[in-house]
Amino acid sequence: MKNDGKYTSGDIEYAQSEDIGIMRWKDRGSKPVTLVSNMHNSSDTSTVLRKNGKGERIQVKCPTGISEYNKYMGGVDKFDQYMSPYSISQKSRKWWITLFYYMVDNAIVNSYILYKESCNKNKKKYITHLEFRSRLTDELIGNFSCRKKNTSSPHEQRYKKKQKLSIAHDFTGVDHMPKFIDKYRRCKMCSTKAKEKRSNMICSTCDITLCKQCFVPYNKPT
Repeated sequence: MKNDGKYTSGDIEYAQSEDIGIMRWKDRGSKPVTLVSNMHNSSDTSTVLRKNGKGERIQVKCPTGISEYNKYMGGVDKFDQYMSPYSISQKSRKWWITLFYYMVDNAIVNSYILYKESCNKNKKKYITHLEFRSRLTDELIGNFSCRKKNTSSPHEQRYKKKQKLSIAHDFTGVDHMPKFIDKYRRCKMCSTKAKEKRSNMICSTCDITLCKQCFVPYNKPT
């Protein structure tokens, strides 16, 4: 094909190899438009309206593939406009992760478009794209939490709450404050091989396990 500078307005060039067609057409811009398609015969042409130097609208020959692209490209542009502001895509070295994020974005945008069409059909007011994504996120997450659930009974929860309150009251003003953990460990002060005593309370400063009776004596200033 010719170099870009050698085209004049309306020039068409094309090449075809089995199902793949390449077509070039010089419109009003400085460079010709190039299109590769597997659904058009590159030799097929149609006409489009363009203004001449006198301002009159005349019919100009154009490859069918390019004219159809110009006709339907608005849908592609609109899709990109919907997706780009709120895309969930993130950079990754793995190509399939990028593809996965794109497919999720694709599904969200298409669902929003269907939602808008449904509202327009039923003459209802629709929410914005941002609010749609926000509500969708809330619905997908639901009541899920990554925090560990408390499986203890209500009686045990009340007992632990009272125990924490009493300990906090007993040691108000002490630098070393008690802290409860999930596991029970041997008390540093009173537990022995003959008589083992375990506790789920540690000193927040020393990180040492102590039972309630040993906490004050162990941390008492000498």
